[in-house]
Amino acid sequence: MRMLHLGLRVTDLDRSLAFYLALGYAEIGRVPSTPFGSLTLLQLPDDPFVSLELVHDPARPVTDTSAVNHLVVQTDDLDAAIADLAGRGVPAERPVEPGPGLRTSWLTDPDGYRIELVQWPAGHAAGMTAARHGRRVIGILNAPSVPEPHTRAQPFAASTALMTPRSSRTAQCSVK
Repeated sequence: MRMLHLGLRVTDLDRSLAFYLALGYAEIGRVPSTPFGSLTLLQLPDDPFVSLELVHDPARPVTDTSAVNHLVVQTDDLDAAIADLAGRGVPAERPVEPGPGLRTSWLTDPDGYRIELVQWPAGHAAGMTAARHGRRVIGILNAPSVPEPHTRAQPFAASTALMTPRSSRTAQCSVK
């Protein structure tokens, strides 16, 4: 078995889609009507398949994000990613180094979900594995890398330019 994607409920689809497109996701397709609401399928450039699904039902807005602690997105150059995001109107928190060569920063999406940007040390595998980390990962994960709530970056406020629909980014899917 393997993890395929996470379905994340969103309140304002246009605003959330603008945020995740600015973060680097591409819209792969949509399923307009399911028992959950509409589904917008997103994929990062280096992911082999859809990794995030925005689930939207206007009758069911997000009222609590506490069930999802955070999402993690890997980048090869944290400083460049933060600068690029700032240029797109997405604020990121000041980077920290919770372990040797490990750098992280945090973002908050329009619904309040937290996203951690991670830059692994040189030579590190693409993700966390028992073979790579063993018990050492516990020390890294227990490091004080998550800022206190009062220092968090403010949630993303999409600019009109980011929210302008582009027909070239949308491929409609059908429900079977």
